[in-house]
Amino acid sequence: MLANQLAGHRLGYLNPHLYELAGEDNSGIVDVTKGDNSFTFCSASCGTPQEVDTTVAGFPATRGYDLASGWGTIDAARFVRALAGKGEDRGG
Repeated sequence: MLANQLAGHRLGYLNPHLYELAGEDNSGIVDVTKGDNSFTFCSASCGTPQEVDTTVAGFPATRGYDLASGWGTIDAARFVRALAGKGEDRGG
């Protein structure tokens, strides 16, 4: 992992660090705040004169964690640097 190499040691269990980074500026985690994850598909009769599209309502993207995008997306260059600064050497 690039963050391990940059830190010069293994970073260990990352989950707590990901939650810390989510609230920090320049963490490399880019919050997605617009849109949703709804989708539309053709049912079995799609393509016939009785064409029926089915839409499944998704979740809206909001500030912070949401069910549409999770924490958002990653700017890898910033994220690797931020993550490398959070990890602690756990040996091994």
